[in-house]
Amino acid sequence: MLDKAGDGVDSFRETDCLRVVGDSIMIRQSQDTFGTFARSGKAVGEKALATLSDDCEGAHATMVREFNEFVAELFVARVHAHSRQGHLTARVRQRSPACE
Repeated sequence: MLDKAGDGVDSFRETDCLRVVGDSIMIRQSQDTFGTFARSGKAVGEKALATLSDDCEGAHATMVREFNEFVAELFVARVHAHSRQGHLTARVRQRSPACE
């Protein structure tokens, strides 16, 4: 099982999928920043800042969730494609016959 995942990661690196992962990381960082501003706005009594930041933080949380689901789908599709082509099967047999 882990061998298949490792092979999937290797093939994953050869695609634009890592760009999507990078985008997800940037969205998560923005989400954290909006959360900081939301808490700060509440602390200083700036309702508009707190509300805007809360809304943006929530929107970014949704984007992160959707990006992560998309990346998982891409990864699974990539592993299945390589499995069907026989790329993974030979390596899995080499490493651990019990994992087939």
